[in-house]
Amino acid sequence: MESGGPGGGRRRFRFMMLNDMHLRSPGCDAGNYPGARERALWALGCVRGDNGFDPADFVIGAGDVIDGHRDAFSDEYAYLRPAFLEKLGVPFLPALGNHETRQGRSAAGYRAYDEAFGGGMREYVFSCGGIGFIVLDACHDGEPPNEATLRYNMFLQRSLDRLAELSLPAFIVSHVPFTPVRDEAVCAKSFNFGTYYTVPDSQTLATVERHADHVIAVLSGHLHLTGTVERRGIHHIVVAGTAAYPSDIATFDVFSDRIDVRVHRAPDDIQDRGANIHGRPRHAVDYIDSLHRTHERYLGGNPSERSFSMMLGGEKKPTAAPNRIVRLD
Repeated sequence: MESGGPGGGRRRFRFMMLNDMHLRSPGCDAGNYPGARERALWALGCVRGDNGFDPADFVIGAGDVIDGHRDAFSDEYAYLRPAFLEKLGVPFLPALGNHETRQGRSAAGYRAYDEAFGGGMREYVFSCGGIGFIVLDACHDGEPPNEATLRYNMFLQRSLDRLAELSLPAFIVSHVPFTPVRDEAVCAKSFNFGTYYTVPDSQTLATVERHADHVIAVLSGHLHLTGTVERRGIHHIVVAGTAAYPSDIATFDVFSDRIDVRVHRAPDDIQDRGANIHGRPRHAVDYIDSLHRTHERYLGGNPSERSFSMMLGGEKKPTAAPNRIVRLD
């Protein structure tokens, strides 16, 4: 898995993050995200080393990889597997999104997910190359505390403690972000789906921040925009995904001393500006906020949010472990 990198040193491994593909079964490509299939296939090529990319060693599927259109969960997974997953050529580590389970309320959505990926993939922990990954199902919009929030916060606490015992720095994968990556009042207006734009239980973020010394980043989607904020040394990284506008994917090149993060936009000729959920035509205005003074930057982030390095020192330094995926739960 190792190769040279632009910042110097030897790259341990590369993973890509794909999310919010909102794939529907054939014949159902209309609706909110026309052209989503073409953009997902572009991302597939990037994973495999096409389109000028180095190939990835694995993919984190950070939720809403299917659309759940009319609760056709099984049909969409039946399309996803041969058209996409079986062509990747590398492991695909999924996370549940709100469209997979209707905000955690659809038993049919959970059953279809389990059938597609096997049992034990709703919430799980794995490592690669001396770094741990906690995959969380926090797609529940009920008023906390409730059964769901108590469950996933206990799993998160237990998993963070486990990685600390193993001296493994941590990534956390949650489809829904833990903290806003735009001015919160503006984000509430521009997202405006009558549901959550961050995980509604403040205990979740508090749990993560108690482990700030060894948590590298939280990886999320859901918002259909790209942005990064840093809190207590933890990077909260949100990627727009491929279905809406802008259509973005992210690469993570892991070295012994840093992780180089790059967000990549799909080619203009397959973008669909009409799929912008944060401005016209969905809204009467194109939203901006205090740090993103143009609408394009509000959607896609400032340059510093699309290309940056996370330095790895102290408890965030990877251990000398093999560059292969190991389940830890």
